[in-house]
Amino acid sequence: MIDFLNDLLGRDDKIAAITYNPTQQVPDFKDEKSVIYDLSCTTDAGEEFIIEMQYKPYNNFRNRALYYVSRKIASQLSDDSQKRKFRSLEHGKGRELTRSEREEHRYDLPPVVGVYLMNFHLENDNPRMVRDVMLTDTLNNNRVFTDRMRMFFIELPAVPTLAEDCKTGLEYWIYVLRNMENLKKIPFTDEKPLF
Repeated sequence: MIDFLNDLLGRDDKIAAITYNPTQQVPDFKDEKSVIYDLSCTTDAGEEFIIEMQYKPYNNFRNRALYYVSRKIASQLSDDSQKRKFRSLEHGKGRELTRSEREEHRYDLPPVVGVYLMNFHLENDNPRMVRDVMLTDTLNNNRVFTDRMRMFFIELPAVPTLAEDCKTGLEYWIYVLRNMENLKKIPFTDEKPLF
């Protein structure tokens, strides 16, 4: 999972470790349905990841993905989560936080990233292997508005059909995931010894 996420994010500050979290998100209200993720983890830097696989097309899949990430963000504001955060901050300062310090840090939330592996195209007329979605300011050259919510939609059918056409670590991963059931031998073992 660490290698996959590092290839997906493609950034210099690599993830070194992850902790797997419970996959069930308890509802906030009595009549609300629980959310169960396929996989949930937190990196050593505190980023939270939701990993979901969707085999068949699903109406409103984008909205479901947004709901999952939003729920995860909202859960960071729970009393227990806030108490843990404040205890950690207080420990670092060696004293109890003031009310204004607590308010200042209340919404200092770690990023939540949804990773959605789909065996279909989100848009049939515009297939893409990876869609990287963030909140941006459209009136300011689409500059990132916040990095606390991000979603990757990975369309497995858009992966190159031939192994030799794959050039990046992410393409290797997606090719193997897409073709795993038909492979006689795992490709890319020279490029990715992990395989």
